[in-house]
Formats: sequence, structure tokens, C-alpha cells
Amino acid sequence: MENAAKALLIAGGVLIGMLILTVAVYFYRAMGANVTRIREDMDKVSIAEFNQVYLNYDNRGYGGPGDKPLSSQDIATLINMVNDQNEHPKQPTSIIIIYNGTTINKDASNGNFISVNTLNWLNNDRQDAINGPYNITTGMYQNAKEYKCKVNVNPSTLLVYEIIIDNI
Repeated sequence: MENAAKALLIAGGVLIGMLILTVAVYFYRAMGANVTRIREDMDKVSIAEFNQVYLNYDNRGYGGPGDKPLSSQDIATLINMVNDQNEHPKQPTSIIIIYNGTTINKDASNGNFISVNTLNWLNNDRQDAINGPYNITTGMYQNAKEYKCKVNVNPSTLLVYEIIIDNI
């Protein structure tokens, strides 16, 4: 009888040990799933913040309510932001800018970020605008050229990869 009691104590100890081990594995997996979900949520927030900088320019110049076309200064700002992204990536994407059907910047792998011709037409547009009268109502120079913009997001990475700018 004494051996049977010890056997029951040993069996009970083994069962309690297995129960503790099962609970530990359950909590380990649950915590791992939570960490993965939190990491995915943080990635989504990071992508949304990255895209929003460029999406602020999306569909501008297409004539919707409250729509304000892009100026040459807006385009220069976009080019600088894209060049910064391509030189020092915050997200794993290279953004191209297409103006009137021509790519005006290259991806970072080529080392060329903007052509001299692009800088020249931007500077000429700004100079033409500054030399003309200023319209207080619109907040723009009367001679300022206006542009429309479409920002495209890659459906697989969900990151901005292309900005298309055209004259209005």
C-alpha cells in the first residue's frame, strides 16, 4: 500500500508538471501571436504615415471641390521629398516622378536623382510666376503655371511608387 501511495503521488506530480508545461506553451504561443500582430499593426501605421506625405498631393488639379492645383514650388517640394526617399530610404521603395510622360528622376540605384533640364524648367516657371502680378484671392501669382498630380500606390507593397504630374 505504501508503494501504491508513492506511485499515485509520482503520477499526480507528473500530471501537474504536464499541466504547467501545457499552460506555459499556451501563453508562449499567445504572446508570440500578439507580438506578431502588434508588429504588423506598427508596419501598417508606418506605411500609412509614409504614404500620406505623398498622398497629400494626390488628385490635385483635377477640378474637384476645394481643389488647388500644384505650383512649380509644390513640384520642387515633391521632387526633394522623393529624392530624399530614394537616397535615404525610410521604406523599401523607390519612387519615380513622371512629368508629361517623361520620367524626370531616376531610381537610387543609378545615382542620378534629377536632371538639369528639370531644374531649369522649374526655375523658369517660378521666375515667370514671380515676375507677374500676385493674386491675393487665389494666393498665387497670375502667371504661375498650374499642374495636376496623380499618386500611385503599389498594390502588393501598399507603398507609393509613382507620381504623375501633368500641365493643366
